[in-house]
Order: sequence, then structure tokens, then C-alpha cells
Amino acid sequence: MMRLTQEQKKIYTVSAIVGTVFFMVWLFIIIPQNKKLAYIKTRLKDSEAKIQSIAGSGGQEGLVATVEGMNAKLQKLSQRFSLSPEEVVKNLSEKARVLRITVKNINFSQKIPYPKDVPFYSVDEMPVVLSLVCEYRALGEYLIALRESFPAVVTVRQLSVRGKGEGVASLDVELQLSAYLGKEKPSN
Repeated sequence: MMRLTQEQKKIYTVSAIVGTVFFMVWLFIIIPQNKKLAYIKTRLKDSEAKIQSIAGSGGQEGLVATVEGMNAKLQKLSQRFSLSPEEVVKNLSEKARVLRITVKNINFSQKIPYPKDVPFYSVDEMPVVLSLVCEYRALGEYLIALRESFPAVVTVRQLSVRGKGEGVASLDVELQLSAYLGKEKPSN
């Protein structure tokens, strides 16, 4: 067996260190940067495609229509924020009555400021607890109506459903909601 000289040992050691450093740089720097670059390129292509679709949809007229549509949605949202707590409770019970849902109890708590900043609006969250008696179909229609056509912005926080027995279609429901009430912030 051939013995390595001191110089050959140093060369092998330096080569191993350089190889290890190269491998570590490749593994921890080059590969992640290539992935990040590919992600940025994909996002750039998506953005360019969106810009082209806006520009291709009628140019400036398409952009004007888009802005007008967004303003209409903002106006509709503003109207949904403008209800008082009493109006929200009245609308909740009225919507239930229309769908033949019996409202056993409605409890609402004090408004608390919404923790996240909403541009141009001062928003408060009002917790509401409803105790209802209804059928499955009516409950489903009520939840859909709260999401799609209710005159205030509400979110369902918790839904508890209990049946009254076998073969009976009526349910005891406890529905915990948050209603969001707001007003426009005064412009400075």
C-alpha cells in the first residue's frame, strides 16, 4: 500500500474542505435562490397577464368600467355597514320570520372595536346569539340569506344544532354571529 506524503494529505484535506463548502453553498444558497427566482418569474407572468387582460378588455374604457364597478361595490358595502345594533337585531328576527323560523331568544352584547384596521371606516364588532327552532331546510336558507342578501355584514362564529327526537324535523339551534357596524372615518 502506498503511503501518502504530507503534501498529498494537505491537498486531499483542502480538496475535501473546498468540496464540502461548495456543496453547502449549492444546497443552502443556490437551490433556494433558484426556487425563489422561479416563483418571482411566475408571479411576474401572472401580473403581466392580468395587465394584458385589463388593457385588452377595452383599454381605458374597460378600466373606467372596472373602477365604476368597484365604486358600486364599495357603496353597497358602505350601506351594509351603516345599520344600528337595533336594526341588525330587527333584520335578523324579520329574516327568520319570513323563513318560518321561531326565534326563542336574541342576545346581543356591547359593540367592541374591530381589532384590524379597515381603510376609510371605523368598524365595531357586535356579538349576537340567536336561539332558534326550525327545520333543516329553513336553517340552510337562513344561513345563505345571511351571507348573500342580509343588509348588514355578519359572520357565523359558531353553530350548534340539536334534534328533538327521531323522525322529527324541527331542530333547536344556537347561532353565534358577529355583526360588523361601521361608519366612514372623517377625512383629514
